[in-house]
Amino acid sequence: MKNSDSLRTTVKIAEKHNISSRFLFGFLTENDYLRKIDGKYTVTNKGVSLGASYIEYKDGTGRGVGWSGNQLDEIIKKDNWPVDIKKAFSKIQKDASQRLNSNEADIDYLHDHTISGRKVLETREELDSYIRSYGAMHKEKMKKAYKELNRRSDLSRLIAGRRFQVIDYACGQGVATIIFVEYLRDIKVTYNICELILVEPSKVALEIGARNFTGHVKKVNKYFDDLLAQDIATSGEHMTFHLFSNILDMGDEYFNLRSLAKTILNSQKGTNYFICVSPLAKGKLDAFMSYFDGHIEVSSFLGEIPNPSTHPESKPWQVAWNIFKVEL
Repeated sequence: MKNSDSLRTTVKIAEKHNISSRFLFGFLTENDYLRKIDGKYTVTNKGVSLGASYIEYKDGTGRGVGWSGNQLDEIIKKDNWPVDIKKAFSKIQKDASQRLNSNEADIDYLHDHTISGRKVLETREELDSYIRSYGAMHKEKMKKAYKELNRRSDLSRLIAGRRFQVIDYACGQGVATIIFVEYLRDIKVTYNICELILVEPSKVALEIGARNFTGHVKKVNKYFDDLLAQDIATSGEHMTFHLFSNILDMGDEYFNLRSLAKTILNSQKGTNYFICVSPLAKGKLDAFMSYFDGHIEVSSFLGEIPNPSTHPESKPWQVAWNIFKVEL
């Protein structure tokens, strides 16, 4: 066992390279640098050759794995690490509420000022207010759509063992992607997001949202009408999921729906799945889908979903979605 002061934990190394410790531990066990026995990681001879040793916890509760030298760092630099989430959505909601309460923010003013989330959110307080007011609703709507995609297309069959890309449009803090990853975890589907593209006109929201992820994240700080094909271009080698959460209903008022579709068509290749969710405004979702010639409709819905709130004045949530597939 080496001097603990000279060793870095696996978690610290993952943080240094902005990758997920979950995936790093997985990589190390899959490649026999570590083995997990009875819930604990043990170092193999192969791991020792990479600089692995044991760290005794200072509180005397046991030991963990540490790494000396920079051999593991060099491997990480060469590998294309998948995207993962740093925070659970519930933690993002909780932190937002705590910040608003501790700052004694005027919640009613913020709610009205954001025009029910239809304006570009330009401050941390506005983002927190939006998550506090609408976060639970967005989560349930997106989760319902992902469940429907899974029911119709079997996500395990679709993505297991394959790398894929995600584009989150008007991403805010990346809620649609976070819920997607959490849903894949819930149904125990192995995922490998090789690239995440976040498109968002608010610089504050984009920076905060990008920090909710690890791995290869591209930030595009633009309005939809200013998007260029190269901003969102992806490799036709991998499948791409396009996520639209509560934004297409604002089309042709705040941005041009047909122009957005054209930009996407000019930028993508291969297999593309579109998950488009909005409150009502089904006509705009239908119009957007119609701009993709040869699309295959996976699921279409207009109606209500249950509101889990126990408040006596709570009502079911209205939702519309179109899920479709396009080969380009």
